[in-house]
Amino acid sequence: MHKYYSGTNLKEANALNDTIDSGTPFLTKPTVWWTDSYEKACSYARKHSKPAVVEVILDELPKNFKYYFSVREGKTLSENFRQWALPKDYLSNEFSCCVEEVIIHPL
Repeated sequence: MHKYYSGTNLKEANALNDTIDSGTPFLTKPTVWWTDSYEKACSYARKHSKPAVVEVILDELPKNFKYYFSVREGKTLSENFRQWALPKDYLSNEFSCCVEEVIIHPL
């Protein structure tokens, strides 16, 4: 079981949920950033009005998921975190097929 989080606003969180559920891209942004840290997603979400964190639970990782990985550098080494930048087409086609559950956490 794998968990990933995306910090955003509530409107985008609902669009992201609809995209994952239907496989149709309802997103306005071309790329959605994910992390495996709920705390880091929360800190990014709080930059928005009506912040929310989208949590996805996957049984298996989608094909080619590892190619979207990078490390986001913070001001100090302890602020670095792992992230995945998923284009909305990959999200709606490959990623959404592996998602077992979507949870939206309004902050």
